[in-house]
Amino acid sequence: MVEKSMLVYLEDVQYVSDRAIIISFKFKTKRLKILQVYAPQVGCTDDEKERFEEELESNLHNVGVVMGDFNAHVGSSRAGYEEVIGCFSYGTRNEEGEKLLDLCQRNGMRVANTWYKKRESHMITRYSWDGRNKSVVDYFLVDREWGRNLTNVKVIPSVSMDGDHRLLVAQWKCNEMERPKQQKRQCRIREWKLKERDRAEEYRRLIAIEMPRSENGEVEEEWMQFKRALVNTAEKVCDRTSGKIKDKEPVWWNARTIEAVKNKNTAWRKWWRTKIEEDRDAYNNEKRKCKKVIEEEKENAWEGFVNKLRDDVKGNSKMFYRIMKNKKKKNEMPQRRRNRGRRKQPVGDKPG
Repeated sequence: MVEKSMLVYLEDVQYVSDRAIIISFKFKTKRLKILQVYAPQVGCTDDEKERFEEELESNLHNVGVVMGDFNAHVGSSRAGYEEVIGCFSYGTRNEEGEKLLDLCQRNGMRVANTWYKKRESHMITRYSWDGRNKSVVDYFLVDREWGRNLTNVKVIPSVSMDGDHRLLVAQWKCNEMERPKQQKRQCRIREWKLKERDRAEEYRRLIAIEMPRSENGEVEEEWMQFKRALVNTAEKVCDRTSGKIKDKEPVWWNARTIEAVKNKNTAWRKWWRTKIEEDRDAYNNEKRKCKKVIEEEKENAWEGFVNKLRDDVKGNSKMFYRIMKNKKKKNEMPQRRRNRGRRKQPVGDKPG
C-alpha cells in the first residue's frame, strides 16, 4: 500500500515472486527501490529457504531498502558484524539470522532496527498468541546512502491488524521531494440546488430581469450577454463550490461504525496490557459486535443506493447513466490490453 501523497513519485512496481515485490520511487535527483519480502518459516524445507536466499540476493542490485518478515533472529552479539548490527539488538541468534547477517555484510547493508535505543515494547515485532513468547523477526535493511538519512525505526505495539506481528515503522529525512504542482481549483456552480422550488422561482424571477431585451446585431456579443446573464444569475441563486478536492469516505463509515471500531481497539489495547482471559473475552466480544455493525451498515448503505437508483431511473436517469459511463471507461483499457497481440480471426461460416 502506498500513501496517496507518494503516488506522484511512484515510478514502477515489479512483481518478483509470491515472496518478494519491488517498488520504485523517483525524486528530484535520486531513485529509491524498496524490496518487500516474506521469508520462509523455520519449518519450511531447506530447498525452499535456499531458493528464497538466491532470489533475495539476485534482486538487491540498486535496492536501497529491504523490509519485511525475515523469520530470522539476528541476536544481540556484534562479534564479527560490527558494521551490520547496532548496540540495541534483541534476543539470541539462530541459523537464519546468521545467514541474513552474512547477506548484509556481502551487500553493504545494515539492520536498521538495531541502531536505535527503544523500550522493549517498541522493539518486539512478534508475540505468540498466548503472549508468553516474543521475538524480533521483522527488519529494515538499508544501504549506506539511505542509511545516512534514516532518523528512526520503531514498533507501534498497538497496531496488529488482529495478527501476531506488530507494525514496524522507519522514518527518513529526505530533501529530494518536490511539491507537486497544485491543480487549479474548479469552483462549479451548485446547479443541483435549482431542484428546490424556492430557488427555482428566484432564478426565474432574476433571469427575467437580467436577460438582455435589445438586439445589437452582432451574434457573438448577444451570445456573451445571454451567457453572462445565465451564469451570474445562477451564481447569485445557487453559489459556487469551494473547488477543494475531497476524499470520499464510504457511506457505511458513519458515527455508528466509528464508535464500534473505537470500542474494539480500546478493548484490544486493554487485553494487550493485562494479558488476562477476562479482557481477552471482552475483546473478542467487541470484535464480534464491530463486525456485525459494519455488516449491517454496509447492507443499509446498499439498500439506500438501490432505492436511490430506482427513483433516479424513474426520473431523468442522470445518476444511472453516469454510473454506466464510468463502468464503461474502467472496462475499456483492460479489454484492449487483453486483445493486444492476438491475431484477428477472419470472419466466415463454420465448415459444414
